Amino acid sequence: MLTNSSKALELAPNLAEAHASRGVALYVAGHPKEAIAVFEKAIALDSTLFEAHYFYGFCARDTGDFPSAAVHFEQASELQPANYQPLTLLSEIYLALGRPDRSPSAVVPTRARALPGHRHLRRGSGLERTPRSV
Repeated sequence: MLTNSSKALELAPNLAEAHASRGVALYVAGHPKEAIAVFEKAIALDSTLFEAHYFYGFCARDTGDFPSAAVHFEQASELQPANYQPLTLLSEIYLALGRPDRSPSAVVPTRARALPGHRHLRRGSGLERTPRSV
């Protein structure tokens, strides 16, 4: 995997996806600190690349940098609002930061927006489940 990602960077050094691929390979190989630098390059090339923010969040979390993890999981959730995974991870990060007050306000409304047929996910909203259209 590291060899392939190196080759991708050789072929396309200015492609954000190539840097993100290298970052993922470094993360999977157990080198999250090295991967962070590569994700930063990917984000500098394309700040809208979901994978760069998403996996940067994992690297930051695994190295104990919870504030950076929160920033990147939040960015990932904004880039793919229907994807619940960054939201779930963001919730865990806020809890680790001792900010459970941020968790519901950041996660629950977005989750309800991502799943239109599940407005009941908003705590205390009193809304019943809206049937999905077929």
